[in-house]
Amino acid sequence: MAKYVDMNPSLMASLRASFNQTNKPARLWSLEEVNREQLILPSDVSKKRFVFISDTHGKHEELSGLPVLPDGDVLLHGGDVIPNLGGDDEYLLGCYREFLEWIVQQSSRYEHIVLIGGNHDTILDWQKYPYFRRRVKPWLDNLPANVTYLHYRRPMITIHGITIYGSPTCVCRWELANKRMVSDAFERSTSWREQEWNNLPIADIDILLTHIPPEEVLCARKRGCPILSKKIRERGGNRIKFHCFGHEHESNGITRSVHYNDDGSTQEGITFINGAQPVRFYKDKSAKLLHQRGVHVFDYDMSDINAK
Repeated sequence: MAKYVDMNPSLMASLRASFNQTNKPARLWSLEEVNREQLILPSDVSKKRFVFISDTHGKHEELSGLPVLPDGDVLLHGGDVIPNLGGDDEYLLGCYREFLEWIVQQSSRYEHIVLIGGNHDTILDWQKYPYFRRRVKPWLDNLPANVTYLHYRRPMITIHGITIYGSPTCVCRWELANKRMVSDAFERSTSWREQEWNNLPIADIDILLTHIPPEEVLCARKRGCPILSKKIRERGGNRIKFHCFGHEHESNGITRSVHYNDDGSTQEGITFINGAQPVRFYKDKSAKLLHQRGVHVFDYDMSDINAK
């Protein structure tokens, strides 16, 4: 029979502390609630105002005009423009053309408009559906000069010194749950996402615009991307102030990360904004004002740009 030897209590305590410190993951951040009012700066502060919407699914017209679509300097759209739950090519193309015509109308209201794709926007995923390129590319090439579509070959743009990085990349549901969906645009494998997000230039980005959320941030379990989440949790050199995304209609809202330093102190991190229009947005065709909560407005403090 094995013989157990009593160990010195102080030595045991020291070993336990060492084990816990070695194996306990470092707490990098926590999330705190943010009210809409906190994103608006005083009138005497030099700022640029951003209006963010996402996942409009063909209902963009219901957002036109005040007070639903507020005035601002820059309009951001986080993808899922078309209501792609099936349908022939001409239907999908027609939906996107109508959206671009609406964007051209809005271009007179904003200094700049920035667009990305989403998983429903199959006509924009030319790697997976290359036959759409010849039809859609001329439309994008002929947009007004103040409208920019960000994609894999051109993921970044700087407006008034504010650098925006945009990506439509989504988690691959076939890989994750053996589900192949009609709305599978920009669904990319783990290896693809590791390469993209690990190379994300977080030291150069002021506003990150993605279609999919980072895992565990304003999204249901396993609906966000854990690789993206891990990357933007990095503290060293991370300059991102706002991360705007959509995809998760039930999680529209705002939260902010608080990062923990090695010495126990904290610092304000990233403001996360889920701008996906609420589910009732595309079920309710009449009560226009109900949709206003799905539109987010935030001010970017230009003193931060001047301090770079």
